[in-house]
Amino acid sequence: KKTLEIYRERRDRTISALCRLGWQVPVPSMAMYLWMPLPHWAKTKGWGDEHVAANLLDRTGVAITPGSGFGMGGTDWLRLALVRPTDELENAVSRIEPWWNANS
Repeated sequence: KKTLEIYRERRDRTISALCRLGWQVPVPSMAMYLWMPLPHWAKTKGWGDEHVAANLLDRTGVAITPGSGFGMGGTDWLRLALVRPTDELENAVSRIEPWWNANS
């Protein structure tokens, strides 16, 4: 497969898996990462992007980047790199699911 096709598949399948959780993620035209909005339930709890990223890593072992690390425009966003194979990305979302359900 060509690189573009590989990243398109990773993007589409990861967004689909996140959407099944209820996480509405904007579809980028093409990128090696997803920008995911801070979930509404996290805002309700007073959690910022740094807390969500740290809690997710601690509870699930899934690493995402707090958007605020990229400047003020990234506040309340999270970035997920699509650099791992599709099956690993889908596995990461399956590990996120119990954490998501316990917090949402």
